[in-house]
Amino acid sequence: MRVRSFPFCDEVVDFVAAHERVFVVEQNRDAQMKSLLVNECGVDPARLISILHYDGTPLTARFVTREIAEKAR
Repeated sequence: MRVRSFPFCDEVVDFVAAHERVFVVEQNRDAQMKSLLVNECGVDPARLISILHYDGTPLTARFVTREIAEKAR
């Protein structure tokens, strides 16, 4: 799911509730999206797995797939 705005619509909360684990891909060091999901929607932080990319280079599919593969173990 691509989250495009805050405050979150009900579909975001429903999506997270429907999945055991959710990978949150972010382009910042502080994991702000994960924090918003936990604080504003009451999502259990253990269900959210951060994929952080903040080195100033463009985010690539290769980076995302590699990080998910490593963290999905």
